[in-house]
Amino acid sequence: MHRQTQHFDQIIEHAASLAHWSQHYDKLTPGAFHGVLQDVQLNGVRLFRETLSSAVAQHTHTPAHCINLLLPVNLPVQPDVTPNRSILADGLNFLPYDGDFFFVTPPGTDYLVVSLDCQVLEQLLVAEDVELFYRRPRGYGMKLSARRLQGAQVAMTGLLETLEISDQAFQDVVLATLLDALEPQNPVRIQGLGGSHQHIVKHCHERVLQSLAGESLSILDLCRELKIPRRTLHYSFEKIVGSSPLTYLRAIRLNAAQRSLAEHPAPSVADVAYRWGFTHQSYFSQEYKRLFGHSPSAQRR
Repeated sequence: MHRQTQHFDQIIEHAASLAHWSQHYDKLTPGAFHGVLQDVQLNGVRLFRETLSSAVAQHTHTPAHCINLLLPVNLPVQPDVTPNRSILADGLNFLPYDGDFFFVTPPGTDYLVVSLDCQVLEQLLVAEDVELFYRRPRGYGMKLSARRLQGAQVAMTGLLETLEISDQAFQDVVLATLLDALEPQNPVRIQGLGGSHQHIVKHCHERVLQSLAGESLSILDLCRELKIPRRTLHYSFEKIVGSSPLTYLRAIRLNAAQRSLAEHPAPSVADVAYRWGFTHQSYFSQEYKRLFGHSPSAQRR
């Protein structure tokens, strides 16, 4: 059994620490960042917990040949923001199979993820129990009763804190907890993750990251690409991330700049500012320091 607990004050390091998951994180709220990752891996059964102090936009590609389930421990509700439809706060979330998953989480988010290798799952369970995992659609959340939700949260967090446990007992608790949550309910309440507003935010996010060096996309450019009115674009961002498109997309460009400055060898600050659409280096440095708490030159060093 491989077990580790790590603490981070840099979001780049936090995102890169999860082995065998392709992902990058974008910090959205100013101020110091603190992240915690608890990770236990054992023969095709993996359980990890992430706690993030800042609002974060996450791009993740889930591993192949695995059933991946996300269970929130704490998903704070933000005033005037639509309840997060990319993650069901009171249920079990079935992440896409070997696919991309984008979601935005508020400050103070805390969640668990279980990743089960399909071949190992079929060896550990009888066919009828395996079917409970396979019959659920990917990219959906299944609402749980308060009792089942709390029971799953307590059992999974307890496993991460318990050091003296055998490999067999660890596997048994993980699978028994999930099977209890997946037992047929009447009615089974599932909902699709995401939605049209989520799609708009995701498209704009990715479009900014794919922009050419020095390209400065305007809000109207994005509206034309999406064929939507400006008010729809603004409404989508307010409902999904609780900020304007300009504020959000500026944060995305600053995060991209941070990743560039962390490269080896690091490019110059001026080159990075230009690459990510900041024409005035003083403004770039000011906004960078406001979001991350240190200057671009400090990041480069």
